[in-house]
Amino acid sequence: MSQEIDTQNFVDDDEKTRTYTLNTTFVLITCDIGEEGTILEKISNLKPVSAIQQTIRQYDIIVKFEGMNGTELSELIN
Repeated sequence: MSQEIDTQNFVDDDEKTRTYTLNTTFVLITCDIGEEGTILEKISNLKPVSAIQQTIRQYDIIVKFEGMNGTELSELIN
């Protein structure tokens, strides 16, 4: 009996794995001169941020978000 339960749990976990997809999105940010530190601090406190990096050139900050769908990401950015 316990083997059936174990097998059932394994099948349920496998199905969850198949239906779950991890979305990765990179957001490029430009900000006013001198505001990079403040913006980096605020963004780093957001839950879905997996990486954040300050850059040089056209964009000031690159943020990597994981596990969000397009609607969730749009709401967060706006």
